[in-house]
Amino acid sequence: MLYGIKIEICAGSLPDIETADKYTEVDRIEINSHLEDDGLSMDPDTYRKARQMSTKQLMCMVRPRGGNFVYSSEEKEKIFQQARFFLDHGADGIVFGALQENRELDRSFASEMIELIHSYHKEAVFHKAFDASNDLDAAIKELISLHCDRILTSGGRPDCTIGSDVLSCLQQEYGHAIEILPGGGIRAENVIALLKKIGCSRFHMSLRAKDPEQKLIDVLESLREDHHHAQRVLTREDQAMFDADTYENAMEDLTDTHDHF
Repeated sequence: MLYGIKIEICAGSLPDIETADKYTEVDRIEINSHLEDDGLSMDPDTYRKARQMSTKQLMCMVRPRGGNFVYSSEEKEKIFQQARFFLDHGADGIVFGALQENRELDRSFASEMIELIHSYHKEAVFHKAFDASNDLDAAIKELISLHCDRILTSGGRPDCTIGSDVLSCLQQEYGHAIEILPGGGIRAENVIALLKKIGCSRFHMSLRAKDPEQKLIDVLESLREDHHHAQRVLTREDQAMFDADTYENAMEDLTDTHDHF
């Protein structure tokens, strides 16, 4: 956390996890494989290494393949078993998502997954399958009713910048009942503006870049610069208030002197 802002890093490899783990400002790491497919489940051996190397909260993506989020009964069983493996081996939460053919939330499967995750007293996170649903309001209401802990979303659009208006509405309407986690296209140049527009104090970003660590450093620096700017503005406002109070006190003293005479 940095100045009250929670930071979740999407990591697609052990080097990404190692990078994120170095920074105390990072709160959570979502671990994946194959980020070129928007994130799939990590294999068991790599996950064990990740758990051993990281002191952070690890949120495990459970997604057996790329493509859409409509799964067969066999795929659902695989998702369930992968989630159980991660939970049995120290995961702090599971990131999953599933839709029906009509792009409505797969409520029965989501309910089973959330029940499994909560039986381990861990966090249940619905991933960006949410953005592919045909009705964001209906989907989020169902997830709230199922006691899902968090939704990773870019507001139903390709990235958070384009979806910022929707994200703001979701945060305002439902943020009291479920955690809205903006993710997608967040970087140093837009992180401050997005958080202010959306009205939340958390974000999710990947380390996909030519220099992954520098990308993280740049985002952290943007947050620090904004905080220091706000502090400087506050200091000037405090000084103005102090000057005003001093003037008012002086005028009161002058009035008291005249009254005395």
